[in-house]
Amino acid sequence: MKSFVNLSVQYGSYGTPDLVRKQYVQIGLSLSTSDTWFKKRKYE
Repeated sequence: MKSFVNLSVQYGSYGTPDLVRKQYVQIGLSLSTSDTWFKKRKYE
């Protein structure tokens, strides 16, 4: 079984420098697991 964790951080700004200038920080977290969920089993 494999598992992955991804973390991302984004910083930016928007608006006009003269009137309104907004700055933001965006944080993202992603979890991913890989496993065999639908495995066809053989019965004897």
